[in-house]
Amino acid sequence: GGGRFLKAALVKKDGSLLGAVCSCGAEERHTNVGMAQQEGSMEGASMRTAAGHLVVRAPVFAHDSLSLFCPSGHSVKRYSTKTGEFMGELEGHSASVVAVEVNKRNALQLLSMSRDGCMMVWDYADEICLKSSRIPFEVLMASFSFGSCALDDCLFVVTPHSKPNHFVLRKTTPIIDGTTVGVFLAKGEPVSLHVSREHEVVVVLCRDGVVVHHLASGHSYRYESAVPLSCAALHPVEPCLAVGENSGCIRFWYCFSDPVSSGNAPKRKSNKPLPVMAPPNSHQVRKAGNYHWHKDAAQCVCFSEDGVYMYSGGTEGVLVTWQLDTSAQSFHPRLGSSILNMSLAPPGPLQKFALAFSNNVVKLVSPTDRSVKVAVQGIQLPLGEAPRTGMVMDPQSKALVLEGAPGFLQFYNVRADRHMSFLSVVHNPLPSVSDGARMAHVEHVSFSGDGRWAVTADYRAAPVLDASAEKYRARKHKLKVARGVDESNLRFWRFDPAQQRHELNTLVQRPCERGRIAGVAFHPSKECVVTVAEEDGEIRVWSRVTQLHMRSVKDRAHLEEARTNGSASESARESSESDESSGSDESDESDEEAGAQPMHTLKRHVTWQCDCVGKFHNKRASAVSFSAD
Repeated sequence: GGGRFLKAALVKKDGSLLGAVCSCGAEERHTNVGMAQQEGSMEGASMRTAAGHLVVRAPVFAHDSLSLFCPSGHSVKRYSTKTGEFMGELEGHSASVVAVEVNKRNALQLLSMSRDGCMMVWDYADEICLKSSRIPFEVLMASFSFGSCALDDCLFVVTPHSKPNHFVLRKTTPIIDGTTVGVFLAKGEPVSLHVSREHEVVVVLCRDGVVVHHLASGHSYRYESAVPLSCAALHPVEPCLAVGENSGCIRFWYCFSDPVSSGNAPKRKSNKPLPVMAPPNSHQVRKAGNYHWHKDAAQCVCFSEDGVYMYSGGTEGVLVTWQLDTSAQSFHPRLGSSILNMSLAPPGPLQKFALAFSNNVVKLVSPTDRSVKVAVQGIQLPLGEAPRTGMVMDPQSKALVLEGAPGFLQFYNVRADRHMSFLSVVHNPLPSVSDGARMAHVEHVSFSGDGRWAVTADYRAAPVLDASAEKYRARKHKLKVARGVDESNLRFWRFDPAQQRHELNTLVQRPCERGRIAGVAFHPSKECVVTVAEEDGEIRVWSRVTQLHMRSVKDRAHLEEARTNGSASESARESSESDESSGSDESDESDEEAGAQPMHTLKRHVTWQCDCVGKFHNKRASAVSFSAD
């Protein structure tokens, strides 16, 4: 429903839908997971949405900094800033939420605007919509502006225009049930919308420039940039704008003075494009006008409350703190992923940064010691794509299992809308924007009926080689032309009840002759796994076997000594107590008589091996599954 596109589904054996992954479209870049509250058929089932992306928009703090609001698709999720626990969800919009703001007139209310032009006023403590209104336009971005009185409150929205690559800035006064008028029509791709604190100017950042509208005079001007722009932030004290570029440089633009007052403004005829102005020279006002540290694009920037410090983040995953007067820098490195959005809590003892990362996690960082206080981990679904592993349910934890970050399996509790754990399946190099490293992905996962065993299939594509360079190298050194090799692995995992985690039991490299695995399925009742190959269509049956390994008496004596000293390893304890534990896979057996000095012992180890290989008329296979019986 709601114009969403179905990406994947989880269906029970009786045919009822248990869950689905939907996307609201590539342009909105959001994905939700819906789960049925009522088991049974689809008719009359109560559905709710869970998971979704938390980092598409910047998070917003409550007035007391105790709550954090994250726009997530058609709803707004609320989290505790002390514990990171999920506190509630504001549901009611029929399109993606594009703006969220705490009501300055009532600190217990929250304002939200969705893409279809619906604006709602919420009592977020009780999760009740108090009032709603609608403007008849599609909204790309919005900003709430609060004046000296309620009648002066304004809502600024950016809406698309029928002309390609054009947008319109519109103003609604007052915010609720007000009159909407167009302010100006401009050319460009809008990135962000900003309103100054003194309500003097409205700034729209575009990829190729900045559009500034002066509220007092009603004049608008466009300042072009030769470098693509990525982010911006208004200085809280000085009349300037910090603009981040794709080159990683952050420049200060002093473009808030109305050129009409100085007589330098070009004349503009009605229904004509905005006057184009050259970007101002920031060195004329600020001695250190440019701040450059980021290697790639600066993706977010914000200021402290007094305007003394500036904070920036980018693809490096480093929070950079700038002392504006001296240009001194301090860093908070190794935050884990690219920083997409950033916001600062109101001043007070609970003041924190809210950093939104590309791996769908929001971290609250202390500005004093720069330590991570709380982390809110969302589901790591690909933006606008179906999960590679599909939707799989873990019988042990009843969690949804799918590939999160490349090479990792994420266990997510959809009922509680909470992340549970990660399972590292295959190692990947640290991603870089420039090197294009090969990434291994988990493509298939399946669990046994009781959840004690799991099997995964991962694949890493062959590297892309420069054909001309390889041929020249081969001719020079009289070698064969090097060709990339695909990597494919089949891994069997055993669940450890004591540690409450999965441990690797068997690794099978290149489980098929050519290509990758097209499907993996566990038998519903037996410890048997079937895999099918994508290219040659080979069907392989894998079963669990027990192998015996001989151990010398020296190892046995060392084991007894370690047990006596109380420092035996976990593996030794599991081996010695295997006769008492029914779930153990290893045990020691002596081939000597009781009371005699054993010369050697036998160690029992459980592993997996291929029993048989078959084909069906040399056809290519695309999936595999068992019947219910």
